[in-house]
Amino acid sequence: MEFRKLISFGKTSFVMSIPKSWIQKNNLAKGSLVSIDEKEGDLVVSPNTRNKSKAERIEINVSDLSPMIKRIIASLYKGGYDEIDITFSTSDELSEVQQVIKDTCIGFEIVEQGKKLLKARKISDAINEEFDPVLRRTFLFLKSMASESLDALKKQDIDSIKNVILADGSINKFTDFCRRVINKKSNLKFRKVSPLYYILEELEKIGDAYKDLCKYYIEKPIKLSKEVVNLYGEINEFFNSMYDLFYKFETMKLKDLGIKKKEIDKEINELYKKKNKEECRILFFLQTITDKIFDTNGAIISSVFQPELTIRP
Repeated sequence: MEFRKLISFGKTSFVMSIPKSWIQKNNLAKGSLVSIDEKEGDLVVSPNTRNKSKAERIEINVSDLSPMIKRIIASLYKGGYDEIDITFSTSDELSEVQQVIKDTCIGFEIVEQGKKLLKARKISDAINEEFDPVLRRTFLFLKSMASESLDALKKQDIDSIKNVILADGSINKFTDFCRRVINKKSNLKFRKVSPLYYILEELEKIGDAYKDLCKYYIEKPIKLSKEVVNLYGEINEFFNSMYDLFYKFETMKLKDLGIKKKEIDKEINELYKKKNKEECRILFFLQTITDKIFDTNGAIISSVFQPELTIRP
């Protein structure tokens, strides 16, 4: 740790020198803007993103890479690249590229398209102020996905189940955006951002599990037993408990989450013994959702927990 003296500057301010090595590392110069944030009593100085003149650019050839094209482009977006030049060979490959940019890459647009080359560019910044609302929206979409899927399954309403499946696309978009912000090394309010990245991965997988459950139900539209319906509701409440823990951390809530996980696991194991194969498949998806919800607890502790401090809605 290095200490520096404060120098009085006028009647109301103080100044302090900043290490030259940090200035050079962040490509700053006289007149450059820096951001200053007060965080838990500390003053955090960060390079202002507007100082960056050179965008992060990458070229990728996706020819003959289907079915991984969408995953590749989404990963480059999440990785923080601002310009992606994409070479393709067929119209199907072009369609996949266009679709993933439209559906997943918030702030990106196709700015040029030729016979075998497409160029996508960032047209708006993923600024810190957008992170918290999008993260909140991810949780709320999942809460809605959970409750609406249960209502639709109880009523055997196939059209509503199809609508739930479509909601997963928004969850993918939101979590990709949040992971991009983290990879751009934005200054977020969380204690640690690496565990936060893991939480976002799990939120996406929870959405996938609800989607897969609904897809299976469309293939095998059976009337669910009262026991499975009640369990479904318990697991939805289990997700709500995780959401509450994230936004207002309390150690007793963490304990309750652990107790409830054991109760749900026991209930699922008992139901496996007496349900038909169709309902057992539904139980498999519910077990996956439960496990993914519970697996976030360590990352939540690392990213938001501090003694006497809670992150409030």
